[in-house]
Amino acid sequence: MGKLNGFLLLGFLLLAGVSASRLAFDDDEFQHAHMAWLLARGEVPHRDFFEHHLPLYHGVLAPLTLGTPGPDRILLLRGGNVLLAAGTVLLLSRAIRLWTGSAGAGVMCWVALSPVFLVKMIEVRPEGFCMFLAAASLCALGGERKRSVLAGLLAGAMVMGSQKFVFPAAGLFVLAWMEHGFRGGVRFAVGGAVFPLLILAGYAAAGAGPKAWEQLVILNVNWKERFSPAMYAGMLWTHSAVLISFAAAGLLTRGHTRAKRAAGVLMLAGIAAVLLIPIPFRQTFLMLFPGLALSAAIAWKALDQAVGIPRIPHKTGRMVLVILGLMPAAYGLGREFETTLEKDLQLMRTLHARTRGPFFDGRGLMFHRPHVGYYPWLHEGLMLMLDEEEYARETESAIRESGFPNVLWDYRIAHMPEALQTFLRESYVAVEPGPLMVPGIRVDRARLAGEGITLRLPSPGTWRVTWQGGEVWMNEELLRSGDRFVRDGKPFTITARGFVREFQIVRVEDGL
Repeated sequence: MGKLNGFLLLGFLLLAGVSASRLAFDDDEFQHAHMAWLLARGEVPHRDFFEHHLPLYHGVLAPLTLGTPGPDRILLLRGGNVLLAAGTVLLLSRAIRLWTGSAGAGVMCWVALSPVFLVKMIEVRPEGFCMFLAAASLCALGGERKRSVLAGLLAGAMVMGSQKFVFPAAGLFVLAWMEHGFRGGVRFAVGGAVFPLLILAGYAAAGAGPKAWEQLVILNVNWKERFSPAMYAGMLWTHSAVLISFAAAGLLTRGHTRAKRAAGVLMLAGIAAVLLIPIPFRQTFLMLFPGLALSAAIAWKALDQAVGIPRIPHKTGRMVLVILGLMPAAYGLGREFETTLEKDLQLMRTLHARTRGPFFDGRGLMFHRPHVGYYPWLHEGLMLMLDEEEYARETESAIRESGFPNVLWDYRIAHMPEALQTFLRESYVAVEPGPLMVPGIRVDRARLAGEGITLRLPSPGTWRVTWQGGEVWMNEELLRSGDRFVRDGKPFTITARGFVREFQIVRVEDGL
């Protein structure tokens, strides 16, 4: 690795580390962290909980969730992805050298500091893991030795990290066939089958095969939520126009047939992914970067071999070009830092300190706590594909069986079936911090008048009663606002004298 690429790698590590400790969380990160937490505790996807992601990345991540993690453990998980991102930069640099003979430091600056690349690679999500494997597979195909089996093995593992990466895997397969002939393609396919067969055997042994087929294949093929890739394609162009322009120029450059063939195949695979995946979020565009990097490196080498940039010393001209290409990326990264992770992290810390046990949480924010029911998290795209009434019934039953765990009322719960929302409102009371809801009952003052009201609490436990105004009796025993009492689930009578308002009973946790 050249000295310049070494400085680039160290600089990228520093920037990625700072970004990982500051940039706002994507909701998907909590879900991926939670899946790793569940795997570390012996639960099996599809059999024990719903999932539509393949498990290899989460299995690799699982050891980092062992012990009794708190909210800050997610920063360690991001740290793992920072290392994967740095490894990807290193491997892409090597791939550029193997395929084009160029150091490609300038091109790798544009790749590494592109907001799409940097932000999505450091998040707790499988795409960074898959990109690392894609770059490794590309290196395996680019050397003098024919390592088609290794390249296929890496590509198969990549697809088991995220099924979306079947597109670059197909591109790498075509490349193996072109580079190493029919036998090379067969060897690649044999290597590529290893990890899928291992995962399939694991599901079959755990009794999760039919559910895995339904949730990983049928559900994803029939995905109902769709949107155009135009918005994020525009974002990529805005921040990485020079990289994309160089990549286009690289395909038109004379010579470099082998490298252009590889770049073209990978770019076509990435474009196919962007166009065919129903929900092409920014992470989908990561699949374009291997092809963009190779093709741009071809153009960079052609520039490097030119006589020079008129009236500007050659090295100075290249440096100016790199800086100009990075200016839109720097602006984009600055915009990313306008929102930070502190709000979510502080909420997680507060909830962790004030509560115990499982959570019902649509985002999966409390990733380090047991989930409730079969669905540990859910978003609108998945809700479109489920039977809402059945989901509401199953979830209500799971909440009751779990003894009414705490609820974090986020925007995802607000989009869940109305029947489930009604049940939660009737069984829970909002407390501080605002999104937190605990089991309890609010009673309108009009219902306390006269002979009072008979109540039944959702579950046995220790409860606290609060109100403002007059006097309150429970089964003819005088209470004070703030009193705690233990109930076993049997009904009791509340009566009031005078003007009583804001009456509520909430469950409290022992020692908290």
